[in-house]
Amino acid sequence: MKLRNTMIVAIIALWRLSVLAADPLIAADWSEKEQEKLNGINAKTLVAIARGAPDSYKKLFAEVKPDYKSDPVELTRIAALTQIIATAAKPETRSAYADALLAAANEAQAADVACFFLDQLRWCATPQQTAGIQKLTKAEKKGVAALAAITALAAEGNIASQQKDAQSNIYSEYSTQIARLSGSQKLKALVSGFENADPKIAGIAMREASQIDIQEKISTMGARQAASAMKRLHSSGRQETKIWCEKLGATDDPLRVTMLIDMLGTRGNPEALEALSGFLGYADNTVALAAHRAMLKLDTQTYVKALPAVLRSLPDSQADLFEKLIMGLPTKLLEQHLIDDFNSYSMNGKKIMFAILGNRRSEKGVALALDAIKSTATDQVAQGYRLLRDCAGPDQAEILVNRLVREKHTRARHVQEAVAGATRRDTTGTYLKLLDDAWDRAKPEQRISLLGAFSRIGEEKFLDYTEEALASEDTEMSSEAIRALSTWNSLDVLPILMKVAYTSDDNKHRVLAQRGIVKMLGVKGVDKAKWKKEWDKISSGEGNAQMKKTIDSFFAK
Repeated sequence: MKLRNTMIVAIIALWRLSVLAADPLIAADWSEKEQEKLNGINAKTLVAIARGAPDSYKKLFAEVKPDYKSDPVELTRIAALTQIIATAAKPETRSAYADALLAAANEAQAADVACFFLDQLRWCATPQQTAGIQKLTKAEKKGVAALAAITALAAEGNIASQQKDAQSNIYSEYSTQIARLSGSQKLKALVSGFENADPKIAGIAMREASQIDIQEKISTMGARQAASAMKRLHSSGRQETKIWCEKLGATDDPLRVTMLIDMLGTRGNPEALEALSGFLGYADNTVALAAHRAMLKLDTQTYVKALPAVLRSLPDSQADLFEKLIMGLPTKLLEQHLIDDFNSYSMNGKKIMFAILGNRRSEKGVALALDAIKSTATDQVAQGYRLLRDCAGPDQAEILVNRLVREKHTRARHVQEAVAGATRRDTTGTYLKLLDDAWDRAKPEQRISLLGAFSRIGEEKFLDYTEEALASEDTEMSSEAIRALSTWNSLDVLPILMKVAYTSDDNKHRVLAQRGIVKMLGVKGVDKAKWKKEWDKISSGEGNAQMKKTIDSFFAK
């Protein structure tokens, strides 16, 4: 029965960490669909993991992937192991497990992975791990430092560890005190603890406030009953949530604000959403991150609806963080709530929207991109072309090819990339035909822009056109042809560049070709020996002796 109760708590804990928290029954539905796999998480398998430590911990923790790509069953396995070790394991087993979690948090390259392990530590870390956790409060990964600070404060007062050497202090005494209380008396003690001048006391109070009576109420229920009970519990806790939200509005210290936000997100009461939304654009990055994560836990749709206000004034310091947070959200949800307000967004907001829509190959992003390339703002034009590179289809072929032919030189590269990206994806041949026609009718100065696109596409007939341009008496045209060959998407053009470098009478052409050769052969994994044979054949005839020495020395390295 104890393991079954632990599994229920673990599933609920996982649910509270997930963007699926928008619906209280999703955790139950998911657990039923994955019942066969979840049956594999039992006393026998969990004990085996603990006995196989530390190697078994490392193997299990390796299942936690960045960017929310982990298997939920494996996360549940870790959460179940955390719960059973936190409540029933021997002191030495708990200590070893907490140390392994701490090591995993330190070794994690991605912030979301480090935060997952820190969140597990909040259940089972003891005062003995506090010093190690505090080192992570200086982490540069966004969000890690703040969660480490909260975890360290919670660990300081964790009295459930049964550690024989745990010292009795004001923190363990306060933990003991609130553990004996319930109802309004407990709430009063928690509010008082949060207001205490010692941030460690405040941290213990927040840890307790985040999980009031949850385990006690659901320990004898099935998964669906537990989810329903959780929903009722949230309803009965609205008054407490209201008090904490009022406290949030009256608190200025960023650390304590972060504690409150994290606690409100973990409690799971949707009544906190309105108060939390006011902190999404908070000047302090740690506070803002906590607010985003808390709202994601509570209700994904409400969170997304609140994002237009953030996108209107998103500071540079939060742009990357924000993009990573919403990158994992459903495309349909983002399109539904974020596209209509696009024109009101700041440059950072528009840039992020372009990146997300491009990443999803969103057809709805095409209209935004076509508007953007008409802008007088260079940055917006560039972003529009980048989005078209990822989203444009055959219907946009004529517009893009016409732009390629007549776009100003300063913007030509962006159009070339957009045309090349769309052409590579096009299975209808529309782009290839229009480019072929464009070459025939283009003026010399317009062909220069076409060459840049040809190099990125790499078709055989486009190579013929590039060699035609290389033989042109127009110096600008022939120089651009060499630049195009130097960025060709295949090494097969190397003999052409080698011949130009060795035999051309034009010094500029020789230098451009030499740079192209060095660049292409400098790519990791290129078989230089193969191309050395080709060079030896070309350089065996008459040519520039100095250039032969230069390229010979490059092959000799």
